[in-house]
Amino acid sequence: MKQNLKVLILLLVVSLFTGCYEYDTFESLTVVDKDCGKKIKEGSDLAYDREKEILYILGDKGDLFTCSVKADKKSITLKYLNTIKISHNMTSIDSEGLAFIPLKNEFVLSTEGNSTNSGIYSMNLEGKITNKYTLPKYLDGAIYKGNNLKFEAVGYTADFGIITATENPVNSESVLNQTIYSQDKKWLFQAEDVYIDKNADSYIENSVVAIADITNSSKEILVLERAYERKNIGFFPDVRFIITIKKLNLGICEDKRYSDNYKGKECDSLVLNKFETTSYTGNYEGLTEIMDGLFLMVNDNQNMASTQFKYFNIKNSAKKYQIK
Repeated sequence: MKQNLKVLILLLVVSLFTGCYEYDTFESLTVVDKDCGKKIKEGSDLAYDREKEILYILGDKGDLFTCSVKADKKSITLKYLNTIKISHNMTSIDSEGLAFIPLKNEFVLSTEGNSTNSGIYSMNLEGKITNKYTLPKYLDGAIYKGNNLKFEAVGYTADFGIITATENPVNSESVLNQTIYSQDKKWLFQAEDVYIDKNADSYIENSVVAIADITNSSKEILVLERAYERKNIGFFPDVRFIITIKKLNLGICEDKRYSDNYKGKECDSLVLNKFETTSYTGNYEGLTEIMDGLFLMVNDNQNMASTQFKYFNIKNSAKKYQIK
């Protein structure tokens, strides 16, 4: 009886610290933030240069912050280096997605906004945009839900090159579905179910806000989804964020089924962690791999909260991929 009581207490403590969600494929690690987070405003994405041990943090107003990194399998230490303004020819910039391409020693950047300002670009390490990529053919002429709901996430993989995801589905497609795009392929998967009331049909739109390659793992990527609820408008708004981290294997469902008219089964995905917060500290938008299987996340503080980092390990799991 005493042993059972101890187990129940332990489970209660765990649930309190994980927002009532717990998965055995996710391990939180220590972050030592010396002064990196204090300098960052509205972090939208992360990119990491392993060779130089430099972390790049993208701000959504066109800032590129850099911090030094010392990391191992237990902790990560971040120290601020400098801030660069992105050089561009757009009327304004809403910078959202960032990934580092080691072989080219450059970034791929995604932006939102009107047709002139939104797109996917190459950018050098000095923060200068050097080229605009042609959009994936599936997005050519697509109808977006809004100028601020376009290219929220971008990544790079050795197998598929540049990949991207729109924040919300395009062409009036269901909010229950998500899509990853490469230049000539697309992969469909189901959005995580997030309800305000489990007994009602009140559904919170769950957006893809970041994607990252999992190196040394065949054709797998990590996807960061964010559900956002704002109950009222005021000086102190009542907000809720639900963050889902899932693993998606693009290799398992990579075949000719994904034609323009394909309406069949989506890719399988595996949820690694899901947590809920009730302040802007939970508005996580950025994701990158630091070491093999070890990832870092950053929040967009909206200038209303502190900048937060989460460092975590995605453990090997015997679980099979499941539809999520």
